[in-house]
Amino acid sequence: MTYAAGLTEYEEILNDLNVFPIADHDTGTNMRITVAGAANAARRAADDSLHAISRAIVDGAFRSAQGNSGVLFSEWIRGFCLPLDRIVSADHSVVSTAMRSASESARAALANPVRGTLITVAADAAAATQGVTDMVALWRGASDAARSTVADTPNMLAALSHAGVVDAGGAALELLFDLAAGVEPVERFRSHGCPTAPAPQTKHSHEVIVVIETNDITKLREAWSGLGDSIVFSGGSGVWKCHIHSREPNAVIDAARGSGRVVDVEQAPH
Repeated sequence: MTYAAGLTEYEEILNDLNVFPIADHDTGTNMRITVAGAANAARRAADDSLHAISRAIVDGAFRSAQGNSGVLFSEWIRGFCLPLDRIVSADHSVVSTAMRSASESARAALANPVRGTLITVAADAAAATQGVTDMVALWRGASDAARSTVADTPNMLAALSHAGVVDAGGAALELLFDLAAGVEPVERFRSHGCPTAPAPQTKHSHEVIVVIETNDITKLREAWSGLGDSIVFSGGSGVWKCHIHSREPNAVIDAARGSGRVVDVEQAPH
């Protein structure tokens, strides 16, 4: 099963788990759309070289990224593909480096990293791949580490503990490692459970995603710091996709326009 197919199969389970950062129950959908865009782009790559395919995947994920989880995961993908850009083939040592790069990129994308989310699962999975001797051990180590960390996320985040669920973004990343390792994810996902109590309501009412051209994203990072939460910056090389939940969508967009050339804006009540 491909990751895109796995996200389609488990989309609703992941949506049910989604109570943090807000209970909008769309993590499975956002991840599916983001990964489908990456997969479609890979099929249209200029050639079958690792360089061309990895570049296509990064571009497809960036363009398709939707929601907090999708934008964050698109940055994880970017980080993973960086070490693949100038090589012909990837062995276990290269993939181990890619896992570490992906974890670091995802964490750096967040304005306010929170323990017990996708970035924690990514970091623990990456650590488990360091020093392995073959690809089978690498993916099995990542899968086992992700499983353990995902199961522990309710102990790291009160919102998850209150709702009786694990982190949805972390579970979505676990699914990737399960599939790569050849581990059957069905029972594991069922054991994660479904919400048992209403999650706390968010204080923010709009989701805004902005695509901006700028050579210095620091200005927008600073401008958005007091305007909301769930802030993610994905991209590089002068083009960024930026996500925020805010009560002040007009101020958010104005800040973006004052920080570079705004290429696209999406906003919706949340």
